[in-house]
Amino acid sequence: MMMNEPYVIKPITVALIPKFDKDGSLITEVIEGTRSFLVRMKPIEIIEYSMDYYGHGLNVARIADKLGLGKIDMAPVKISGTLGLYWFPSKSPSREDNVWFSLCHYKNAVPIFRNETIVFLRFGHMINILSSAKSFKNKVHKARELKSLMEDRFKEISFFLHKPQDETPQLREQNHTTYHFIQPTQYLNISSEEGKTAEKDCCCSKLKRPSGEENDI
Repeated sequence: MMMNEPYVIKPITVALIPKFDKDGSLITEVIEGTRSFLVRMKPIEIIEYSMDYYGHGLNVARIADKLGLGKIDMAPVKISGTLGLYWFPSKSPSREDNVWFSLCHYKNAVPIFRNETIVFLRFGHMINILSSAKSFKNKVHKARELKSLMEDRFKEISFFLHKPQDETPQLREQNHTTYHFIQPTQYLNISSEEGKTAEKDCCCSKLKRPSGEENDI
């Protein structure tokens, strides 16, 4: 199925994979939950459109990233802090073969060859990329750093000072929205350490499962 209308990244969106149509135009295979479909937009266009949709542009986000993470290449981006949407590229965003990944849905990365890695994602998806596992995991680490930095900033500005005697507003933290997803019955096996880290990344990590179902997120 080919979607012609603009696509907006959702909490359930897993990855954006570059593809070429029969005319040689760059389009995107969107992985969303357990399904995938084609969108007549470049991956970077989906990233930019989604950031505009949620209230801030890509250039502004890159400036904020560098202020917190320093000057780095292939920086991760915050698409929506409220929804927990933090994404990172496998290569330079200007490259046509760059794949975009959701930090929330990343599970593990395993080397196949020296410069080839298989990336394990939620909902049972696996994607092969031309990159060393060490280099790819460094990008994951930078995305987690960005998520932690942005959440700390959010806590600072979402509190209000309160002193009962002078009726100054009280410090209160806003509640974050929790999203619940239906997971497939089959899950990938990963190490307990990777599983615990992935659980912290995911906005749906507190999902309650039916009794007897394996809890690997």
